[in-house]
Amino acid sequence: MKKVLITSNQDKLKEFKTCIPDIEAKSGKDLKEVQGTAREVAIYKALEADVGSVVEDTILTVKGEEIVDIRWKLNSIPTATPALWTTTLAWNCGDEIKLFTGIVEGFIDKDKDVPEAFGFDGVFIVKGTGKTLYELGKKKHTKKNSARKQAALLLKAEKPAEVIKVSDIPKWTGNYQNEN
Repeated sequence: MKKVLITSNQDKLKEFKTCIPDIEAKSGKDLKEVQGTAREVAIYKALEADVGSVVEDTILTVKGEEIVDIRWKLNSIPTATPALWTTTLAWNCGDEIKLFTGIVEGFIDKDKDVPEAFGFDGVFIVKGTGKTLYELGKKKHTKKNSARKQAALLLKAEKPAEVIKVSDIPKWTGNYQNEN
């Protein structure tokens, strides 16, 4: 079955094309995100997407808590806080949703914040590098430094971390992120 990575975020689209040049990726509609775990966000975004679509969700885990709506909470994370950057790709195969996950360890350093950096790239220091994702530049796109590349490589190899039957997924009855 065909796989087309869809994202409404142009920065993520460029990053995926840099990480995995031969992955088919294109701009798509902004999908609603449930107020749930990272797994739930990925699953329900995939359900909303067309069959064959691959959707992406990125979170930070800080002090054991998944922060799925990171762009609204990044300012509340103190400097020197250990964090995990997790990217989950969810592939809608029609009767199944397949999940592919990449994880990078690091910590937050707001003293290095770069205003023009994308997302948390200006404050997330990859463990063992001493550099933020932004400072790593092209070295950011290596398997060691990029949760997106890790997840995309697993997708390309069709090695999911989890496969969920669509018939086993309950209708979402909870809230959505940033709902008024």
